[in-house]
Amino acid sequence: MGDSPRVPAFSEAEWARLKEHLGLPPRQAEIARHILCGKSDKQIAHAMGISVATVRTHLGRLLGKFGLGDRVGLLLYLLARLRELGDRLDNAAERMAESELR
Repeated sequence: MGDSPRVPAFSEAEWARLKEHLGLPPRQAEIARHILCGKSDKQIAHAMGISVATVRTHLGRLLGKFGLGDRVGLLLYLLARLRELGDRLDNAAERMAESELR
């Protein structure tokens, strides 16, 4: 396998909703987004112009904030929150459509 580009599993709108929902500070949000895109600590550090140690500090704070043990747990947590937000929006849209039919 080569270094193929990673396509995010979420849209810009979904990311904006998730970031707002979780109330993440800007740097933690950026770290989380890179993790959702499958980037390593070294890749994140390079993309953000910070040290790997700083990436790990932010990652540790994210893990602590959500009571998680590792980046896989964080990834699964973020994807689950994205899904929940999508489900909530779908349900709200269905309720609106039903009320308009009445």
